Amino acid sequence: MNNLSYIESKGFRVKGRYIYKASKLTKVIGKLNDTNFYFFSDNVYPFKQGVNYFDRTTLTDGKVYKQYIKKSTENERTDFNVRFDKYIDVTKSNSIFYTYVNSQTRKWLSKNSVNHFDIRGIADGYMEDSVCFPFFNYDGNFKTAQIIRYKEDGKRVKEGFNTNWFHSYKPIKKELGLKESDKYSVKIDCFFGENLLNGSDNIVGIVEAPKTAVILKEIYPNIDWIATAGESNLKSKNLGLLEDRKVILFPDAQTTQWNKIGGEYGFNVCNILDKYNAGAGSDLADYIFDSSFDGYAELHEYLFALNDGDFNFEIDASALDFQFNRKKDDSFYFTAVPYFYKGKKVLMQEDDSQLSNKIFTGKHFVIYSDKYKILNAQVDWHKQDTKNEFGELMGFNEVNFKFHLQKCFRILKKLNPDNYKGVFKKTIKSLKRNSNFSFNLKYVENVLVPMWDLWNEDLKRFYKHRDWRYNNSEQVTRKEFAIFLNDDKYRSKLNIRLKAFKDVLKDKRFIHSETDLGLSKYTASRGYSKITDLVKQWNTEVIGAKTYKTWNLKNEFFSKLRSCTKKLPPYIEDSYIVATKMYNQKSISEISAMTGVTNRKTVKDFLTFKPSRDSELQIQKGISFLLDNITDIELLRMKTGKDSSTRIVGFKHIEPINDQVFLYGHKMEWSKSFGLPIPEEMKGRTSEVILRYAIMKLKREDLPPSVLDSELKHLNLLYKMSLDGNNRKGKRIDMVTYVNSQKETFYNQEKFLQEASSF
Repeated sequence: MNNLSYIESKGFRVKGRYIYKASKLTKVIGKLNDTNFYFFSDNVYPFKQGVNYFDRTTLTDGKVYKQYIKKSTENERTDFNVRFDKYIDVTKSNSIFYTYVNSQTRKWLSKNSVNHFDIRGIADGYMEDSVCFPFFNYDGNFKTAQIIRYKEDGKRVKEGFNTNWFHSYKPIKKELGLKESDKYSVKIDCFFGENLLNGSDNIVGIVEAPKTAVILKEIYPNIDWIATAGESNLKSKNLGLLEDRKVILFPDAQTTQWNKIGGEYGFNVCNILDKYNAGAGSDLADYIFDSSFDGYAELHEYLFALNDGDFNFEIDASALDFQFNRKKDDSFYFTAVPYFYKGKKVLMQEDDSQLSNKIFTGKHFVIYSDKYKILNAQVDWHKQDTKNEFGELMGFNEVNFKFHLQKCFRILKKLNPDNYKGVFKKTIKSLKRNSNFSFNLKYVENVLVPMWDLWNEDLKRFYKHRDWRYNNSEQVTRKEFAIFLNDDKYRSKLNIRLKAFKDVLKDKRFIHSETDLGLSKYTASRGYSKITDLVKQWNTEVIGAKTYKTWNLKNEFFSKLRSCTKKLPPYIEDSYIVATKMYNQKSISEISAMTGVTNRKTVKDFLTFKPSRDSELQIQKGISFLLDNITDIELLRMKTGKDSSTRIVGFKHIEPINDQVFLYGHKMEWSKSFGLPIPEEMKGRTSEVILRYAIMKLKREDLPPSVLDSELKHLNLLYKMSLDGNNRKGKRIDMVTYVNSQKETFYNQEKFLQEASSF
């Protein structure tokens, strides 16, 4: 068995010097030499990847093999030598691929591409708009060009089109005056872009596809990008040119061959694609513009570090580490942006709130009618927004921390174009010094900042939409901030509903909680029970109808009583007088027959109902008082679960009328009415001592000023009455004991006032 037969017996086909798989004759997988043969891939069993030598003990007839090689090369020429200017003449300057590269470059860098590699297009024919990637050796001599076809989205056309070479493309040979039938064998032992290495000491980035080298050179020009035009071609190149150079290999995803070569030659290997599970066979060009790729930020950070000519470090994983960690968990609000920089005020916020109407001004916040857009460079750097496996808030992780850093930088750049770099530098120094996060400051300044500064994309992803504005300058905890905001939003909604309540009172009609005030059953249970109670009181005591159905029936009832009154509704004074007269003059049966209301009790209730003027005035006055003092309303909260979160369940407000009403208004044990239970050490003390203690403690409570004044007034009243030694039937009265013993009496105002007047 001769050498050729032996190779072909193992499932391969030999044509000239090239080896193909018998099942796929379109792809060269190996090559013959006079004394050996080698395969580009490891998928060539039973042979090995790389050089295989003929075994003279098993393979014979080397004479036949040499004759075959000689015969197959008789018509081959190795003198293909075309000058670059001729290459220019027979190609054109544009192609679909270069149009794609230029459009992407403009998006990313706000400028046109440079065409560092002199890539050209095919002028006409079936390969029109294909791109030519020229290969120049280290000395700048044109060797040949690879011809590949691409779609408008930058994706390669594989169906119905094979990669071709400039020296073997028939129309090109014809244009060059060469014989179409001649076979040219051009040894391509140089990298694509190899000529750029001459005279340069930049870091070298090696990729497989010329397309990838072209795109990356446009974005990161300070790196010398070269391509092998295939995974297996790396070792066939002149690697001696890379001696004493910093070299980074960027293999396609899920390939291992270059990792071995990198270890053999001391090259660094970037495996970011594999780290983020990129698709098999994909390369950097597939993800360089894809911000949805999980490794997008890390990839660009890595490349920016390599691209920056001021960097002075060995390129390895540790040198490119952000070194992020959290020192402690802290929920306090913290912003690092300075208010002034070199005597000039720093602009931190931009919004269009003037397009929305202010609907409420609360204690801490202004509430607007519509949501407005806002750009805010201030970040809550202690924000607790990520959770661990137990559901506990853990704060920023590295990814969202970098995102908020970028947000802060780019908004500062927009708002402070003259000094944004200095402002941001001061910001990150303050951040590292005062926050609960640690990170590599140099990495931010030298890697991240140049990257963010170069980006030209708009800021729409940083816009927030909100309908409130914080008015206080004090820094509070995140939890306090949320409570204050929710409280003021509640006050705003309460204010709207109280105004609606006041307006509907003018109509003196039945009030429907949901349609008139926007209070559904669910909403009413979420802190509006006091309002719904007033609605029920109004409908029952002033209108005389507990339900809307009853109200409609009552209207219909009186409309049929022509002799009653023409004025509606029936609760006005003259209606009541006429209704009473009707009740005295006619029987229930007669009135029932006139109105069609058959239920005698209902008829009697309609005729005998007398609206409560006291309730009417009390409700009107109460609503007006709440509206006038809306910002001082104290909201009542209760815990919602095992954690410390709370929700609003109601509100209270103490109206300062007189001393007796103060006492009456509490209606319970005095010490508990302020959230001040008597401590153990106070038990058994005199009422004076206990009252002094309560007053001192109350002064330290965080209450609205008007509420605090009211509460203190009440306690001081009790204290004064205790000291005065008021006598009742000749006995000194302990006021605390008296208030506690008579608390049930306090529910009856008249009885209480009688008791109070006896002091």
